[in-house]
Amino acid sequence: MKLDIGTDLNQWMRKLIHSRKLKGNHPNRVVSDEKKPTLRAHSALSQDHEVLNDVTPSSLRLVIHSTLKAQSAEPTQVLVIRGEHNSFEKKPLSAHKVKSLEKACPSLRQLAIEDINMSTNQRRKRISLAHFPTTLCLLSIRDSIIEVGTFLKSSHDFYNIRVLDLGRSLDVRKTDAAWPPMANVEELYLDGTQGFGSADFLQTILVNCPLLKVLDLEGSDIGPESLELVARLAPQVETLYLGFTGIQDINFIHMERQKMNLRCLLTLCLADTQVSNCGLESLRKVAPNLRNVTVNGFTVTHTENPEDVFLPLRIRRTCNVHIGAVFRNHGCGHFKEAHRLQS
Repeated sequence: MKLDIGTDLNQWMRKLIHSRKLKGNHPNRVVSDEKKPTLRAHSALSQDHEVLNDVTPSSLRLVIHSTLKAQSAEPTQVLVIRGEHNSFEKKPLSAHKVKSLEKACPSLRQLAIEDINMSTNQRRKRISLAHFPTTLCLLSIRDSIIEVGTFLKSSHDFYNIRVLDLGRSLDVRKTDAAWPPMANVEELYLDGTQGFGSADFLQTILVNCPLLKVLDLEGSDIGPESLELVARLAPQVETLYLGFTGIQDINFIHMERQKMNLRCLLTLCLADTQVSNCGLESLRKVAPNLRNVTVNGFTVTHTENPEDVFLPLRIRRTCNVHIGAVFRNHGCGHFKEAHRLQS
């Protein structure tokens, strides 16, 4: 009897390699960047907090299908979807896949999407805000490609959304962008947005977000009238991020002369702007309740004001030596600092 040792050994090695792959590459495990998992087609969402890396439209479709089939007992409430590198050249995500998330995750409360191509030439596949689950109270779409004309046009009122992050995903310079009513949005992160050159877009946003408390415009192309718009249309704002923009002393001086104020403002970021001690003095009068301000350490020198004894103002000086010196649209990363969804 002839024994084929080579064939048996090869079969054994293939089984061993296959078992190790299954053991080490679970798609829902949060791991370091050095060892990112590969999304498996048959993996279903089953945990309260899920993080999926290197996602493609086809792999997301299979995960959603598996989740619907499994009918998990512990529904997902927080979901982070990270696309592949160079996703801008990849096949775009369709509206159908986004809409199917609500059926697969009926209890989903927080959704973060990064590095995903959401722009397509096919009108019926284009994604709008109305396609996302109505259960969401937090939606983050960061570093992604969006077809703005479709994405922001919606007749829906987003009553449940409290936090909306569209950092480095909007460019409205070549389109007449609308903004849907968001009656309960309290935090809005639009860092890196291009298209604020005209005050109309920002004005529409502020009118349709009447309860706004936190506004991030860092690294955007806001004009000199932006501060006045916030003071006039959103006086309830408590936290304002304007770092890496063209804001200067004259903006605060002009507001002081016009007797305009940001009376509710408590925290202000002016990192890597040209605001100096002169602008800071006007700022104290424009925002009398301000408690924390971040400024450019090269333009604001150390100063003490005796009036701050009862109402102290913490002045934090930063000297920009990080990636923001080159990529100004990255800002300070306030959204990820406030909402840690990655772990």
